[in-house]
Amino acid sequence: MKIIFTSDTHNNLFGGLEKIKASIKKDDETIIIDGGDSFSGSPLDYFTKDKNLNYYPQAQVFKEMGLDIAVPGNHDFDDGVEGIKCFIKQTGAKLLCANLTSKDSELDINNHLIYTFNGLKIGFTGIITDYLENIQKKENLEGIEVLPALKTARKELEILKQNADITVLIYHGGYEIDPRNMEVLSTTTEHQGYRILKELDYDLVLTAHQHIVVPFTKVGSSYTLQCGFNGNRYAELEIDKDTITGELKTPKDCNCTDNKLKDEYESWLDSQIGTLSSPLGPYEPIDVMTKGCGIVDLVNYIQKELTGADISLTSAFNTTVALSRKVTYRELLKCFPFPNYLVLKWVDEKTIRMALEKAASFLEIENGNIVISKKYTEPLLQLFNFDIYMGIEYSFDLSKPVGQRVAGLKVPKEKLLLVMSDYRGSGNGGYPFFKETETVKITDKSIQDLLIGFFKENKEPVWPMSGFKGVKTI
Repeated sequence: MKIIFTSDTHNNLFGGLEKIKASIKKDDETIIIDGGDSFSGSPLDYFTKDKNLNYYPQAQVFKEMGLDIAVPGNHDFDDGVEGIKCFIKQTGAKLLCANLTSKDSELDINNHLIYTFNGLKIGFTGIITDYLENIQKKENLEGIEVLPALKTARKELEILKQNADITVLIYHGGYEIDPRNMEVLSTTTEHQGYRILKELDYDLVLTAHQHIVVPFTKVGSSYTLQCGFNGNRYAELEIDKDTITGELKTPKDCNCTDNKLKDEYESWLDSQIGTLSSPLGPYEPIDVMTKGCGIVDLVNYIQKELTGADISLTSAFNTTVALSRKVTYRELLKCFPFPNYLVLKWVDEKTIRMALEKAASFLEIENGNIVISKKYTEPLLQLFNFDIYMGIEYSFDLSKPVGQRVAGLKVPKEKLLLVMSDYRGSGNGGYPFFKETETVKITDKSIQDLLIGFFKENKEPVWPMSGFKGVKTI
C-alpha cells in the first residue's frame, strides 16, 4: 500500500497544496494523511474571514485529494474548536489524535485507526505536541485536554502491536535532536521525535510542526521523515509485509482548479489598505538586526499607542520585507502572516536585560563582518525570535561574550508595562522568563486586525524610531 503525507501547508493553497493535489494519484491502495497546521501563515486565512466565506478553501482541496486521516496541529485551533470541527467535516477525513480529549462530542477524535490492504493490517495513531497549551490561546482550547505525548505514544504502540502488522505514528511535533547530525534542536517538550524514535519501536514515524526537511531515514528500528512547510514537499511511501520505502517529492506546477477564487484572492491581495508618506525597505534580515527597521518601528509605535504600554517589542522577519507607499494586504500580511494577539505584562530592568541578551546572541563576527549565528538559521530559520524594542535605549557590543553584550541600557522607570505577541508572552522562542511575569491583559483582536485597522484609519502616519542604537564590534 501507498501513503501520501503532507504537513504544515499553512494555507499556502495556490503555491503548495494545489500543486500537491495535481502531483498525486489516489487509488484503492493509497492512504492520504495530513500531519496538521493547514491553518495560518498565508494571507488566504485573512481573505477567508474578510470575505465571510462559509468554507475553508484548503479543506475543499483536501477533500478533492481524497484525504483519509487528519492529525491536528497547533494552528488548526486558531479558529477554536468550532473551526477545526468545520474543517474536518469539510475535508471528509477522520480526525486522529490519541493525546487530545474533548468535551465536545461532535469533535470525533480517533485514538487509532487500522486499515487492511491485501491481508496486511496497517495501524495508525496520531499525537500532537503536548506543548500545545503554551503556543495556542486558552480560549481556543476550551474543553480540550492535552495528554503527555510520549506516554500516549507508548500506550498506543502497545495497542497497535496487538492489532496490526505495521505500526505508524503521525506526530505533530519535531525532533529535539537532529537525527542526521545529533545536534540539539530543542530543550523543551515541544519536540520529542528523537526520543520517540529511540525509546519506541514504531515501524514508521511521520513528523511535522518544526518546518525542517528530514529525508526518509532510519533511526533505531523506525523509519522517519519531515516534509518542511508551505507545501513545498510531500512524502510518498510504499509499505509491504517486509519493507518500507519512502521519499520526499517536490510538487509539480499546475493550473489552479478554482480560477474564480484565485482571481478574486489575487485582486484582494493587491488592494490598497493604507498610505505611507514614503516606502519602507526593502530590509534584509541582517540589516533589521543591526540597524533597525522602519516597519518594526511603525508596528512598535502602533502597539504602544493602541495599548498604552510603556514599551513594546516586535520581532524581526525571516525574509526580506518592504512596504510600498500604497500599502497592500499582500505586503502587510507577508510581514505578519500569523494571527498572534497582543499581551501586556509587567517587567523590570532585569527581565528586559535577559531578553536583550537573548537577542544579542543572534549575531556573530565572521571574517570581520557581522553575521547571523548559524544556530538560528540551520536547520530551522528562526529569525522571528529576534526582538526590537521601543520605549527604552540600548545597543549591542559584539566584542563581549554572549550574555554580556547589552550596552547603554536606559529604562524610564523601575516597573514597566510591556506589550508583545502572545507567542512571546508565553515564553516561546527562548524567552521562558516572560511566561513567569505578571499578565495584565490579552487583547481580543489579532495583530493583523490591529495593523489593518490602523492603516485604514490613519493616512501617512508619523512615528518615532526605536531605542535600538545599533551594534558595536570593537
